[in-house]
Amino acid sequence: MLQGVGRLRWSEGRTTQGTRLSASQWRGRAHLLVGLAGGAALMTSIALAGTTPAEGPPVPIRTPHAAGAVQTPDATIETRDDAATALCPSWLIAMNRLVLVTVDHFSTSAARLELLERDSESLAWRRVGRSFPARIGRKGLGWSWPLRRFAEARREPVKREGDGRAPAGVFALDRRFGFGDEAGPNYLRLRAEQSYCVDDISSAHYNRIVPTAMAGKGVTGERMWSIPLYRRGYLVDFPTSREQVGGSCIFIHLWRSPKSGTSGCVAISDETMTALDAFVVPGATAVAILPQGDRGLVDKCHGAGR
Repeated sequence: MLQGVGRLRWSEGRTTQGTRLSASQWRGRAHLLVGLAGGAALMTSIALAGTTPAEGPPVPIRTPHAAGAVQTPDATIETRDDAATALCPSWLIAMNRLVLVTVDHFSTSAARLELLERDSESLAWRRVGRSFPARIGRKGLGWSWPLRRFAEARREPVKREGDGRAPAGVFALDRRFGFGDEAGPNYLRLRAEQSYCVDDISSAHYNRIVPTAMAGKGVTGERMWSIPLYRRGYLVDFPTSREQVGGSCIFIHLWRSPKSGTSGCVAISDETMTALDAFVVPGATAVAILPQGDRGLVDKCHGAGR
């Protein structure tokens, strides 16, 4: 996400013709449960315009979970062990690749990106190749809103819409996007007037990519097809909460410069994006954005450290 614009997420879903996609097509794409402060939790995901103008009026892909809330017990995340549990969502067991982004402290935008893999869920993550420089939010890092209680107990910031912070947490890494002519289910081609990411908390399309006509007049967001830094990137499956003003349209995209922070996304060089493209396996890759002091939390996720 660039300064002044929104964030997003993706989901399991249906085709624009209404046919439900198979479980294998969405393997590993289960959603983070949210609403840790209030009991019932509803996870929504990046809704994408699934048609081209030639196919007729664009219709967003809708997740079955969006129609009815996913229920989870009340949870108070106040300790390091609680946080480790929250940062190990059940879908992570299916992931064998992890993009790890770390910062030295909450107020810096300077980050390091590492590529980790493991042979099975019972083994610890190991680094593949070298680390890469990256940039996050110009105001640094804040825990994602489902970890609000944990953050407050430690007197650490919580990410909110428009605050210039990147969200800390573990998320599924969704499809690639960009300006290319590629086709297929793992690539989102950004199209004029069809790829508008809504960052307006008053909109029912908050944290979704929809056509501008569907977003409606006066609804703020990002015209993704017109932003050069979005010519290559990845969608991050970030949980939505209009009630918590939790943030929207979180991406990994190209950086403006090695010293330029973002409005909440992770930004990297073309070289690093190429390495990421070679590493990411659709449906089997997650991204963790964490302060350096808490990077060990991911080692507890179904690994040797757990």
